Amino acid sequence: MEPIITVSTVLAMFMSMVNQTDNNQYCYNADMENSKVNNIEVYDNLKSGLKAKVKYTYVYDSNDRLTEKQTLAYNNMTKTWMNMSRLTYKYNDNGMTIEKCLWNAEKNEYSRPVEMAQYEFANGNVMAVNNYKWNNETAQYRNTGSMLIMNPDVNSLMAEL
Repeated sequence: MEPIITVSTVLAMFMSMVNQTDNNQYCYNADMENSKVNNIEVYDNLKSGLKAKVKYTYVYDSNDRLTEKQTLAYNNMTKTWMNMSRLTYKYNDNGMTIEKCLWNAEKNEYSRPVEMAQYEFANGNVMAVNNYKWNNETAQYRNTGSMLIMNPDVNSLMAEL
């Protein structure tokens, strides 16, 4: 059993956000197609009206697994969405790796991954999770934390760096 983030997981996350009645600070607008969440726009809910804040875009593979989540911030001066960060999900037989890249406006491209999380099944009912951050001085990733999860519920797996 491999940990995956599927269309169903993304949809469940969105529905959870929408159904939070105690949080009226934000409003959400989702673009969906064939039961897939393509993007979610988040707006500040101000007394004067809605103000665009952040947008999340999602890309899936042919198995309906999440392969990319991009975060964009709204620029009120230019009235455009601007890249902020991207999570890339890579799957293998034993688990998955999530890499976080930041947008470099000067180079007009994403940076090398600055953070990484690896989820790997060590046994049928144990999952190892290792987190890493890129160290510019050593030009290597350094481990920032590790844990073992007993009997993980991979159907509910939601990972965020």
